[in-house]
Amino acid sequence: MKKSIFTLILLAIIPCGSFAQGKEDRNAESYTIKEVVQPLMPAAPANLPDLSVYTLQNIEKLLPEKKTGAVSVVPMTQIPAFWKFTAPDILKLHQKFQNNRTPQALYIRSGVYDLPQLMQAVADKNVLLKLGNAYILRKPLYIGKEATLVIRGKPKEKIRFVLSAEDGAFMLNAGKFFAIDSAVFSWDRKTNAYTPYKNPSTFRPFLLSSNGSETYIAYSSFKNLGYEEAKSYGVSFSTDTREAGLPRPKGWIINSRFKGLYYGLYTFEADDVALIGNVYTDNIIYAIDPHDRSRRLIIAYNETYNTKVKHGIIISRGVSDSFILNNKSYNNTGSGIMLDRDSKNNVVLDNVSYNNGNYGIALFESSGNYIGGNSVIGNQKDGVRIRNSTDVILHDNSILNNAGAGILVGSANISDAKGRDFKRDPYTAKTEIQVFGGVIDLNYKENIRFEDMNALSLIGIELPLTSRNPLRGDISLSDTKLILQLLKDKRGAQINWKK
Repeated sequence: MKKSIFTLILLAIIPCGSFAQGKEDRNAESYTIKEVVQPLMPAAPANLPDLSVYTLQNIEKLLPEKKTGAVSVVPMTQIPAFWKFTAPDILKLHQKFQNNRTPQALYIRSGVYDLPQLMQAVADKNVLLKLGNAYILRKPLYIGKEATLVIRGKPKEKIRFVLSAEDGAFMLNAGKFFAIDSAVFSWDRKTNAYTPYKNPSTFRPFLLSSNGSETYIAYSSFKNLGYEEAKSYGVSFSTDTREAGLPRPKGWIINSRFKGLYYGLYTFEADDVALIGNVYTDNIIYAIDPHDRSRRLIIAYNETYNTKVKHGIIISRGVSDSFILNNKSYNNTGSGIMLDRDSKNNVVLDNVSYNNGNYGIALFESSGNYIGGNSVIGNQKDGVRIRNSTDVILHDNSILNNAGAGILVGSANISDAKGRDFKRDPYTAKTEIQVFGGVIDLNYKENIRFEDMNALSLIGIELPLTSRNPLRGDISLSDTKLILQLLKDKRGAQINWKK
């Protein structure tokens, strides 16, 4: 987003008015107000991705021709990529699962296999068992770098791939994995039901796609996967930092459902992951959680709702150059949409975020982002919350009926935040935003509140006087009235604080 499109024409300096008494009084020398007479409204971002390419037909073009390869059952310790899963505590867990001091894993070394072919190649019911149209995996599975696994059913007859929780089954993909018209889930034989979530530390099967991998999921469902152990969250795209030189994991997930996962989706240093048209419901910690330096992600036309602990959609720690478009995020315990910890150059456009237990949209320590065309309605805290972020554009959003402020924006000292590593996550207590157009009204506390700002522009906003406090913050009451009058006159104001 080039700053040139946000250039303001500033024609007159308006002197600060006299102060009224009370908590809103501020030092008249601490800020200046400039009237914006002919504002240049920003255009919507021009570099939006072409979503029409993310189709089943284009996934089918990526399917390799079937060919036999090499399949074997080997000790988990003989697969270098299993380093995380052969650490002493986790290895002990799998020893218990398999009642074997040397727990085994199914290793697809090469070739292209579907489930019937894999079943024939393994020929061991203690590893892969077929019951009806269900294939039950009873060992950890590694898809090697030269291998492909295809799980494919029919639109009206989905094939079921069951990961046995009692046997410690999970999947690690370092090659290619396709799931089309399929149902992938964990199963508890004792209860003859999906593996329930009990607590963060209780094992549940999962899918992890690592360096060099490609993962394509379409018209499928994933249920009751994942637990708190790192890289074991549910469905993950995660780089193994020990393997240099391999491409980062990538893939598409389209028109699929994710229910009851510890994290519906997690990424770590992944590129070009596209999530299009999916439903994420009743997941435990997060629905969609791209993390740590993931790039060029597309999160579009998804529904994320009923997340039990935290947020519907969150990108965190250096996630950049990504798009959050046309999603619905609602009824989540945390926020609907959040950008966190130095996530920059992202576009959050035309989403609906409502009835979340925290903020509708939040930006924490994340600069250089465009937030436009969103409907943020009826959230339990502030509609939009922005902290310690600069070069942020709010454009043409509708922010209504939130229980806190419509927009709460400002800087804050967070040096005493528990559990935060400030070497990995440094920040600057500085906030500068521009608010162009849109409607901000009927929010319970106030429509806009700004605290400890550096610069704030308010241009072309519809800010009706229907709330008790349409505009509150670190300027005098008389200057607040001045700004409201400028907005009423279809002009705008830029406030610069002296720091």
